[in-house]
Amino acid sequence: MGDFSVLHDDPPGCGSVQEFYKDATILLTGGTGFIGKVLLEKMLRCFQVKTVFLLIRVKRNKTADERLEEVFEDVIFDGIKSSPNKGKLLLGKVVPIDVDFQSESVISALMMQLLLAAQVKIVFNVMASVKFNEDIETAIDTNVLSSRKLFLLAQQLPHVRSIVHVSTFYSNCHRAHIEERIYEDLPFGGFENILALFQHLTPEEKDRLKPIILGPMPNSYTFSKRCAEVMIRQQFARLPIAIFRPPIVTSAYREPAPGWVNNFNGPAGMVVPVIRGQVYWCYGADDATVHMVPVDYCVNALLAVAWDNARRIQYPEPVKREVIPVYNYAFRDNVFRNRDVGALLALGIDSTLGKIFGNYDTIKRVVALEDSTSFFRCHSWTAENDNIRRLWNRLADGDRRLLPFDVETLDWKDYFRSFVRGVAAALERQSAARQRIREREQLSL
Repeated sequence: MGDFSVLHDDPPGCGSVQEFYKDATILLTGGTGFIGKVLLEKMLRCFQVKTVFLLIRVKRNKTADERLEEVFEDVIFDGIKSSPNKGKLLLGKVVPIDVDFQSESVISALMMQLLLAAQVKIVFNVMASVKFNEDIETAIDTNVLSSRKLFLLAQQLPHVRSIVHVSTFYSNCHRAHIEERIYEDLPFGGFENILALFQHLTPEEKDRLKPIILGPMPNSYTFSKRCAEVMIRQQFARLPIAIFRPPIVTSAYREPAPGWVNNFNGPAGMVVPVIRGQVYWCYGADDATVHMVPVDYCVNALLAVAWDNARRIQYPEPVKREVIPVYNYAFRDNVFRNRDVGALLALGIDSTLGKIFGNYDTIKRVVALEDSTSFFRCHSWTAENDNIRRLWNRLADGDRRLLPFDVETLDWKDYFRSFVRGVAAALERQSAARQRIREREQLSL
């Protein structure tokens, strides 16, 4: 990313990223999701963390312990399991905690609350509902109110040094240029007024009001993430908190395995029809920039942001910046556009269909106009990313090797050679899992 002459040398005792995480106790939400799993695996495998408290909600009548077992069944933990004693020493560092974000206390066990207060130094808030078509109330409940309860809990953690809230680059996608700051211009005077208004409306009235509330925002997900940032700025500015804004997060580049993905959202879902021998058409602007990052790069940046945030608080810089630092994980150089996607995807498709898919002229025809992600394929954004650039230049060589996240040096052609294979592997795992469920159901009859 280049050198910055305005940077100051790190103060003595600031320490490396590796030192920051050594023997650290971490509180993590969203650890059962796409980004959260990779973050958890990376911390266990590469850093000598002491404990990771993983907040898990009861889901499908499964306890936190049962859901953690499901997390560890993912292939990304196979490398840890291949270590001595099947990785039990490392996996044993993860402590699942039952949480209920509908409750005021969140964590009912008093002893667990005391344990968190005594030990936690770093907090990662990765939980989110990424459903684009959710109603506004549900999106705000998950992405705003649940986060608020987490930060209220964090206020009771006297030893916490750094909190990172994972937002999205698209939290202000109604703006053509996105700065590294929180925009507080919410409609209706804020999300609390919206929720108060909704208490007096019928479902039909709420549906009619939804487009007015969203305004230029494309969906309830981006709107709720925007609300969460404002909530943090207005209610939790005194916490050692930073906001991390990644764009579309896609399959892994290198870690834990090239091409690994466990969902079919975004670009991964677009290639599923191609893998199945079908041609897929999507609507988008030729010259729109594609803002995406591999999940391992995203996690590496996230880990570095937590360190940088703690460093910022311990050693304030002479230049006054935003009270709550915002890290736009977006880049100006080494980007590609919609017109390039077909040829890049074709690098990993070894078939005649892949050759057709890679010929841009044959896929210019528009077939599907309505799609939940078409907004992001039809618009481009510019963004400030000074905080991310400063962070990369601040890292020691050892930390850079451990945490590569400079997208400006990423070889996209090399990346896409594993992209389609990774999605195909995820489809096979999904099919095998469904077959196992069917077999168990037959045995229970």
